[in-house]
Amino acid sequence: MRVISGDLRGRTIPTSGFQGTRPTTDRARETIFNILHNYCDFRGTPALTVLDLCAGTGALGIEALSRGASHTVFVEKHRSNARLLHDTLKHLHLADRSTVLAADATAVLRSDALSLHAPFHLVFCDPPYAAKMLNSVVAALAATTHLANGAIIVAEHDIRERVLMPPGWSILAERMFGETVIECIQST
Repeated sequence: MRVISGDLRGRTIPTSGFQGTRPTTDRARETIFNILHNYCDFRGTPALTVLDLCAGTGALGIEALSRGASHTVFVEKHRSNARLLHDTLKHLHLADRSTVLAADATAVLRSDALSLHAPFHLVFCDPPYAAKMLNSVVAALAATTHLANGAIIVAEHDIRERVLMPPGWSILAERMFGETVIECIQST
């Protein structure tokens, strides 16, 4: 898997050794960032901060850093995956612009662990499909104080699952890739 655009364009994102991950395809990542180009200024002011929940290989958060995001916090529940992700970020010289937390996504949203880098302007949410936890993560996002006003949430989920939208949130774009749905959502 390779970084699509930005300062790290063409650099490889290792995927071997990661347990239970389903990395977002290059085509889907390119589509996501083409949509985000309309809503996010990655190199603008104020500096764009990113939260990558259920990060896995970190491909989405790394792509955001490559395009100019100031900082990305990666949340990955599996400790071995979190260690591999940390190593990847060091290898790509992104350690100073990133934080890796080995934690459950909903639990970290309910804690103060994110306070140092909040508010987040962009959130990637790609939980394991089999866990059926998408809506619990979305509910925790809606309840947290860690989001910037009008933050963009990119939810990637199985076609059989539906995002239960919090009041005031709206879908900006939706794309389907086989059995995968990607929704770009704006919070209030």
